This record gives sequence, C-alpha cells and structure tokens, in this order.
Amino acid sequence: MYIPQQGIIQHRERVILRAEELGNVKAACADAGVSRTQYYEWKRRYEAQGRVGLLDRRGPQPRPVEQVIFGHALLHPLWGCGRLSKHLKETLSLCLSGPAIQELLHRHGLGYREDRVRTVEKLAVDGKIDPPKQLIEDVARINNRFAEFGSIPTDIGELVVMDTAVVGDFFHIGRLYITVMVETAGCFAWAYLHPGRAPEMAVLALRRRMYPFYEQRGWLPDCIQTPRRPWFYQVKKKDQPLNFFRLELQVKGIEHQVVPADRKNGLITAVLQDLRKELFRPVFLDGTERSLQELQDLMDNFLDDLNRRPVNGWPLNGRAPHGFWFDEQRPCGAR
Repeated sequence: MYIPQQGIIQHRERVILRAEELGNVKAACADAGVSRTQYYEWKRRYEAQGRVGLLDRRGPQPRPVEQVIFGHALLHPLWGCGRLSKHLKETLSLCLSGPAIQELLHRHGLGYREDRVRTVEKLAVDGKIDPPKQLIEDVARINNRFAEFGSIPTDIGELVVMDTAVVGDFFHIGRLYITVMVETAGCFAWAYLHPGRAPEMAVLALRRRMYPFYEQRGWLPDCIQTPRRPWFYQVKKKDQPLNFFRLELQVKGIEHQVVPADRKNGLITAVLQDLRKELFRPVFLDGTERSLQELQDLMDNFLDDLNRRPVNGWPLNGRAPHGFWFDEQRPCGAR
C-alpha cells in the first residue's frame, strides 16, 4: 500500500519550503532535526531536478515488517502510535513500542496524522488504493472535502451542491440562515443570508448569487443536488402546485438531484467551517449591530477571498477555485 520514497520526498520538500517561509535555514533545520549540510544538498537537487531530486538513492528499502506498519498506519491515519502498537500486537502478534513506531514513521515522513492523511489522498487520487468507507470518513475529519471522494464529476458546471444551515440569532434581525452553493469540480462557493427557510429563499439564493455568475458565461449548471428537505423538495400532491424550488429548476432546465435529508456534503461543510470560524464568530463577538445587507456584503467579500485561496489536498491539490474556473474551459457539449 505504501510507497516509501513518497514519504521521504514529502518530508524533505516540507523542510525546504519551511526554510523559505521562515527565511531562516538554521531554524527550519533545527525544527526538522536535520543538518544544514544535508538541507543544502536537498535544496541543490530540488532546484536542479524538482521533486525527483529528493529521492533517497542510498537508503535501503523498508523491510517487510516496516511495510506492514506503514500499511496499518495509513489504513488508520488518525490513530496515535500507542493505539497502533496495541493493534499490531493484538492482530499480528507484532511487538513494537509506540515510540519505536513513531520514530519509524517520522523517518519516512509519516510521523504526523496530517502527513498520513495527505499520503492516503495521494494514493487514492493516483488510483493506487480504493479507500474503504471508514478510511474516507477518517480522512474527511482532516479534509472535509474528501467525504465526497469518488462521488463528484470532474467537469466544471456539471454539478452544484446546495444546502441551508443556521447562522445564529441576531437581536434586531432574528434567526438568520445561510444557503451555501458549491460547484463540485472547482470548489467555487456562493452563499446567501436570509431569514426563514422556504423554497422562495432557496430560489432567491440561486437568482441573486449563483445565476449571475453562470449567466455571464452564457450557460447554467447541468444539475443541482440538495438534501430532501421541504424548502428544496416536496412530493407533489394532487391539486397542489409544484414546490417553488423544483418549479424554478424545471423552468431553467436544470436537473434536480436529491439525497437523504441527513446527508452532510463535505464541500459545503468545508465552506461553512471557514465562514463560522473566520467570519461569523468575530461578527458575534464584536457586538456591533449590522443590517442583513451589511452582513451579506461582509460575507460576499469573505467568499471572494476564500475562492482565491489555494485548496490544500483533494480535489484541487493546491489550486484556487477562482483559478480553476478561469483557467479551465467549459467541456464540449455543455448547455
């Protein structure tokens, strides 16, 4: 399951990038526990050959027992080394202490759970593993977006996911909700604040935030996916009009895909997490009274910045949603 050299490359590249970030080679080497002589050797090879230059050509290949440890560490990337040690002893009668496993993983660039998660993502994206459901859920605890691995299209505009969540209670506005829309291939996000949850609010979110972006380019998304909630979907009963949101998509010729009401989309969860941490929490704490329009303007500015940030890990691997959209062309056959 594990490619030893990949961990070595990641570790050495991280040291080089850390030195550039700090502007201090000595501090970066001290943090990583390597000599400056070794650092400059890596840097010389990195500048001349790229990541291939960081391959360890002299070191021995891991023994079979080490490959077993790597495999189990990647199958359970969130486990600590103590738990991994106990698991190996109980299942394989392999007696290694937690510190010994930790030292081995560190040597191969897998010492931290973030390192193991990135390695699992890379192996999955490269098609070298088919991650089981539990592994996808574990990785998604670090990278929310990975919860959608294997279930979203790769062409921009093919699918937009959409959901509504509570923002909080504002004294002069009342309970405020947010409808978030994310284009799945490029992770580009839009959001709309509104009081109350109703099909009309969901339609306003489309009309005031998402449609203008698409219409500037002369097309609309092929499909919108929502949870099976009343403000998105209701079964049409005899002599009753079609749900206003469903009617809107029908008129626009957009397919409506429905998932279970309790299904949390990882792409939307990631956007909501950033909004709550960096925007809504500071707004609540500063105590300033703002109108609904002022809050919407703040959120629009925040999302413009968020869409320009690189997305680490799957699915963009360091690219920004804004760059992805404006660098890519609409696939042939699009509406």
